[in-house]
Amino acid sequence: MSRGAILERLSAMREFVEQLRRYKGASFEEFSADPTLRAAVERFFQLAIEAALDVSNMLCRELGLRRPGEGRESILALGRAGVLPPEFAERFAPVASFRNILRLREVANRP
Repeated sequence: MSRGAILERLSAMREFVEQLRRYKGASFEEFSADPTLRAAVERFFQLAIEAALDVSNMLCRELGLRRPGEGRESILALGRAGVLPPEFAERFAPVASFRNILRLREVANRP
């Protein structure tokens, strides 16, 4: 993996987070009642998480860290190696599971 690929994924992640910020003012009621709003937020959240996991996996490969299993493990490996603050890695790692939940919802909601 090249540095360019990592920077590209980080840029994409920033873009997805910016899109999410557009919906920051929506209430829970609006979110619950509007399937288009909910789908947009869920999708941008999923894409941001996937970009973060991609970067995490790329960095693990670049640094020669033990080949992680799922995305959660790559985040924790970066924390153990000191690339990420260990406390942050512990708090952030569960997003990989949340990404899986979003994927399952996406599949379940297909016609």
